[in-house]
Amino acid sequence: MPARRRCLRSRRRSRASFTWDGVGFSTACFNRREDGTIALEGRRSDWAFPADSFGEVPGLLDGVLVPAMSIAGMLAMKEQSPALRNGRPWRDKDISDIAVLRDLLSKPS
Repeated sequence: MPARRRCLRSRRRSRASFTWDGVGFSTACFNRREDGTIALEGRRSDWAFPADSFGEVPGLLDGVLVPAMSIAGMLAMKEQSPALRNGRPWRDKDISDIAVLRDLLSKPS
């Protein structure tokens, strides 16, 4: 698969979850819009991510550099969830995660 486009997706799903060496993670297909914001494909296509949703430092999977979501992107994902077409109310875990992400985002990098 060419390095410039790495998107793991089946015919029915635009995201997938995996466990690799005991660590859970998920993949998803994103599109950058003309205004710089980022959109998810599939059933959550109404999710809008800020332009800085992926950090400057990539992750490394099996020797391949891959984009990794930034704190701003994770916060946008958590905050928008209840209002999405296929969203759900925040769980206690989501409320806790949002507080942690907001705290991390408020600290200088």
